[in-house]
Amino acid sequence: MQEDMSLARPWYNVPVRLISSYAEQSCVLRGHTVTELIEGMPHINSQKLIGLELAGFDHDLADFVPIPDGVPVEIVAGLQDEPAKLYDLAQLTASRPVRVRLNCIPGFVSGLSIAASLDMAVALEIPLSGTAGAEELVAGLELALYRRSLTQPIDFYHGLLHTCYHQTPVDLFDIQEENPATSRYITDTGLETVSSRLAWILTERQVKPQDLFAYRDEQIEKYAPACFECEHGPVCRGYFKWHDPTADCSAFHSLFDVILDAAEQLAEDVRHAQDDVDSASH
Repeated sequence: MQEDMSLARPWYNVPVRLISSYAEQSCVLRGHTVTELIEGMPHINSQKLIGLELAGFDHDLADFVPIPDGVPVEIVAGLQDEPAKLYDLAQLTASRPVRVRLNCIPGFVSGLSIAASLDMAVALEIPLSGTAGAEELVAGLELALYRRSLTQPIDFYHGLLHTCYHQTPVDLFDIQEENPATSRYITDTGLETVSSRLAWILTERQVKPQDLFAYRDEQIEKYAPACFECEHGPVCRGYFKWHDPTADCSAFHSLFDVILDAAEQLAEDVRHAQDDVDSASH
């Protein structure tokens, strides 16, 4: 999970049935049911457990009781999951960090709004194709930037805002946890790849996880060289076009512009606030 991306070695997202092979690695334990995750937890060094990843929203709150307080849980939305089911899990946030992973597809803002209202962090996953339209992406960004009651981050929005505000060398691959230097994903069949989103395309193109960025740069240079000249290149790094040079990333360009403006405004507000503090102290 993102808060542990600074680990010196990559952490692994591992299905329960394969956890014995990764028991001494820093891991996110992945399962389809709460019971399955609970049964898998004794097989991993507790000091190495980053958190639990659970598929779908349809779970009984009582099933989580045996999980020690403080162990983070990420709930991954399926295409058929009803966002309103999150209300049944609202009490989870009283005992642990909870993050909801949503596909950034048409209709995603409903789930985003509900999760945010329940004090759950959100990670938006950008599909390789068929992403939500510009209006929905902007609506999600407006919620992330301007909802006053918001208490938890919404990524990729807040990750980009943090990068722009602090001017740090972090890009979308880092924010989306698809940097092979920091995170790896173990498929249900035991294949080591970068993320569930990229598993099939890297397998199809026979690209090893450690070679992702070299392959990306090669593809961009051949088929989408304009990415190297794009003003958003330092934070995008060809995220949308390396695998498909025909992909339309114009909606995201608009988002990047808004986020950059918001970061600049935030920096200006902080400077003014500091000036006021300094003036009052003299």
